[in-house]
Amino acid sequence: MHGQFPIGIFKLPNLRVLDVKYNQDLTGSWPHFQYWSSRLEEIDLGSTGFTGELPTSMGNFGSLIALNIGGCNFSGSIPSSIDLYDNQLSGPFTFGLTNLTQLVVLNLSGNHLSGPIPFGLMNLTKLYVLGLWENEFEGQFTISIFKQNNLYFLDISANYLSGTLFICNMTSLHILDVSDNYFSGSLLPCLHNILELRMISLRGNKFQGLLPRSLSNCTMLEAIDVSDKQFNDTFPSWLGNLPNLKLLLLQSNKFYGQILESPETNYQFPNLRIIDLSYNSFIGRLPLKSFRNWTMNST
Repeated sequence: MHGQFPIGIFKLPNLRVLDVKYNQDLTGSWPHFQYWSSRLEEIDLGSTGFTGELPTSMGNFGSLIALNIGGCNFSGSIPSSIDLYDNQLSGPFTFGLTNLTQLVVLNLSGNHLSGPIPFGLMNLTKLYVLGLWENEFEGQFTISIFKQNNLYFLDISANYLSGTLFICNMTSLHILDVSDNYFSGSLLPCLHNILELRMISLRGNKFQGLLPRSLSNCTMLEAIDVSDKQFNDTFPSWLGNLPNLKLLLLQSNKFYGQILESPETNYQFPNLRIIDLSYNSFIGRLPLKSFRNWTMNST
């Protein structure tokens, strides 16, 4: 499909889903609907030739559940509160989100957005996926987000965010990535509340102290990355009871002592494939019996 997309299609009164993705020669711009409310629930313009600035009237899409405009050429600042990943959007995140209470996916990643993350995100109680990685957000990460107990996916990596992680109430979380920020302090010993957690990445922050033992209760975990921080602890052999763990990255911390098999577990890391112990203070011999199935980096 190529040519100019007819704007009138957006106004079809009974239209619920509009999908024109992967038509690279299809051009157009986002229409201005200043005095009109759409009933669209899903819009997918991904990887098309749509261009121009996004109007403030996008907030009229109160019924919107999912929006994909990734891989387009939209520019300017965010005029409203929707999913706008992988564009060239910049400026502060200052608009309201209260009109999009049905939104399930919000992905603003891969832009140049700056300033604090607004408190208004707490109004998106049905939010399932929140992606804010690779922006320039800064300041304390709003605690209200940590009260979103429906969140399945939270990725706020590669920003300038700080504060403490209050994740005890996020009981539906499967993916948590807060890497490459400025979070600090000790991790709260409540990770056993997040029984569905599959991946956690805390890399490149300022966490310190002990690795929380409650991680051993997250039996669905497949990947743990706590590298490039200041954890001061012995080798976490107590993680050996995680039956699905495949990736364990501990490099560049203050782990110390011998790497011993744990008397607390009946088996040692049965599915572990990659482990990185480099740039710590471990001593003694490696327990080769436990390491026989692992791909290691301990230089």
